[in-house]
Amino acid sequence: MRSNRSLPLLVTLTLLILSFGGYIGRLISVHSQFMLVALSFFFTACTLGVYFLVRRGRGRPRPGIRWRWGFLIWGPMGYFMNMIANTQSFRAFGRASETVVLNYTWPVFTVLFSRTLFSDRERPPSGMAVVFEGLSLLLGLFSVTFLATEGDVTGFHITNLPGLLWGLAAGASYGLFSAFSATVTEKQQPTFLLTAIGSSFLFVLPLGLMEWELVTRISLADISAALAMGFLVNGVSYITWTSALHRARQQGVSTAKIVAPMFLVPLLSLVVISLLLGEGKIGQPYFLLSLLFSITGSVLAQRSEGLVDMLTGQ
Repeated sequence: MRSNRSLPLLVTLTLLILSFGGYIGRLISVHSQFMLVALSFFFTACTLGVYFLVRRGRGRPRPGIRWRWGFLIWGPMGYFMNMIANTQSFRAFGRASETVVLNYTWPVFTVLFSRTLFSDRERPPSGMAVVFEGLSLLLGLFSVTFLATEGDVTGFHITNLPGLLWGLAAGASYGLFSAFSATVTEKQQPTFLLTAIGSSFLFVLPLGLMEWELVTRISLADISAALAMGFLVNGVSYITWTSALHRARQQGVSTAKIVAPMFLVPLLSLVVISLLLGEGKIGQPYFLLSLLFSITGSVLAQRSEGLVDMLTGQ
């Protein structure tokens, strides 16, 4: 009974934590480009390290001993590159709303890179699934176009090219990370994630030291934001989400049912940003349309095979 009740609780907790990710990321970007990012990575490494040690003590699968160079190449894309690109996009726009939408193109990029760089030749997608995935890419393009031109698609005047490119880099980097993650076995996940966060910390540390003159201006609130990002957003949310997936498998619950609420993350993130930062972009028609295209494209990208099964009655 407790297990049945804990599944929706884990999904809800993951959703709530991720909904504050854009807000916390914006707070970090205001005062530091790299130093607070490095600090957040340190907190993430500690959180995941303790979690995997506890799992190992409880007899869970131990980390795989076969280390792959891909861990070091693609792992930092999900932490180092994604966080740096998000930070630069926040700073370029001077707010968080646009970056949240651009970062959420990652599910579309995940499908794109999965088909091109990490394709599974033994299980090629069906023709209808490819159509759905192509439509998701088109909707992603529409989303970016409306956002970049602030609704003036006929004039196609890009209002903030640096912010746009950094935001797309954030989505693409996490897409690469996610596409490669699908090739990592469950037993190797601890090794992969610890390599990813550890190398990301080492990569950003020299950049953080270049901002050493800011150390006297770093407040307790700034450190709290880095702690929240490292411990909660990048740490606890991973633990609650993987636990939810594990419980779903145990209870025979369809993965699609627990993945579906995650598509609310960008909308909830924008609500949080609007309430706590006072940004009013979410109320503008072009921005809402861009958000709609982004969410719809993400759903199609992630659930293409499931939609084919539903339509064909399989």
